Amino acid sequence: MAGLAVGALDVVPEGSVAVVLSVLISAAISVGLVALVVVSPGALSWREMGFRLPAPGEGSVARDVAWGMALAVPALFAGGLLAAVLIAILGVTPEPTIPPARDPGALALSLLAAAVIAPFWEETFFRGFTTTAWARTAGFRAAIVRGAVFFALIHVVTLAGSDFGTAMRVALIAFVVRLPVALVLGWVFLRRRTLVAPIALHATYNAIPVVLVALGAGAVPS
Repeated sequence: MAGLAVGALDVVPEGSVAVVLSVLISAAISVGLVALVVVSPGALSWREMGFRLPAPGEGSVARDVAWGMALAVPALFAGGLLAAVLIAILGVTPEPTIPPARDPGALALSLLAAAVIAPFWEETFFRGFTTTAWARTAGFRAAIVRGAVFFALIHVVTLAGSDFGTAMRVALIAFVVRLPVALVLGWVFLRRRTLVAPIALHATYNAIPVVLVALGAGAVPS
């Protein structure tokens, strides 16, 4: 569906506009499916999946946002350290999910895709839906681990390489690198029972590399 939309609009497949379109379509399908097969039959409500603000005595939205943003830094450090070790061992480097921005307009679109749309739908699906469901059936710790593995796996199933062995090494690196942030996201969500902190964490985690790469490419003044 993303390919059809990009082709119909004559958009460059590797460009920022195509990335935004692809993420929007993924968001619409994923959130729509949750609404159709989870919320509509009454299995879970939106509130039970974290669509609520902190209640009195639970803190504030500002605190949740600050907490999420702060936790993004150690998650990035852990993922970066794992990536450096695995790249050195396996001899391959995964391509960035978001193409490097070459100008301020492309940077704005990249941030829209990576730090706004993607965190919203991915946290709705992976934390709000799947982690909540697993917490009910398997418990707190198992839900965090299962949710993290599922999150990391979904992000690598479409990766490719010049041959099967290269593709598998790329997928392994991408999978392992995402586990630290996925574990933290699950823990934060089940602790707070609201999507505010996980979305803030996810948005910050995605935004920092996009901005750093853009600075390196000269898209914005350093």
